[in-house]
Amino acid sequence: MWRLWKSRNVFLFQQKCQSPDYEARKGIQDATEWLNANETTENTNVHAATNPIQTSRRDSSSQWNPPPEGWVKCNFDSGYTQGSPYTRSGWIIRECNGHIVLCGNAKLQSSTCSLHAEALGFLHALQVIWAHGLRYVWFKSDSKNLVTLINNGEDHSLLGTLIYDIRHWMLKLPYCSLEFVNRERNSAADALASHVHARDPLFQSYTTPPSWLVNTLYYPYTI
Repeated sequence: MWRLWKSRNVFLFQQKCQSPDYEARKGIQDATEWLNANETTENTNVHAATNPIQTSRRDSSSQWNPPPEGWVKCNFDSGYTQGSPYTRSGWIIRECNGHIVLCGNAKLQSSTCSLHAEALGFLHALQVIWAHGLRYVWFKSDSKNLVTLINNGEDHSLLGTLIYDIRHWMLKLPYCSLEFVNRERNSAADALASHVHARDPLFQSYTTPPSWLVNTLYYPYTI
């Protein structure tokens, strides 16, 4: 109901009409995140009585949150270096139990700024997801500017037609969403992007996490 109310206000005051499918997806997403947050609170309260030291170390803001059963979560990140001939990008796809479905990194075309780099990384992640037949996907990015641009349907002079390419591929994935996540929760994708080197091939993918990713991968999930 809250989503319907927000959609109505956006239509009246901003003259933007969201599709029913989009509002339904966002409603499911909001409800699931609320349930996950309250479940975490309950578990913390239960464990506090038995193990206060362990509870004090738990920080829900740094934990990777699993998607609902039947969905996957795709965290992605990009690295921008001024003057570099390529953009570093990394992505990791996990299912509801935290197991890796696929992860990888790539050298994409050169970018003009960090926002441009993040947009290139998102487009690449969309294409990887689509190519592997995954359709129920939560995308997570630590670029608040990119998330705001995409979700508000805005344009940006630095992105040009790239933003239209992103929306084209999002339409191919009708049950997907893009959300902001803090850098701690996105650390695995950041590690993958950071591990791109000049001598590496243009694209690398893994079904089993490489040794250099393991500590980064599991610590935020099990802390």
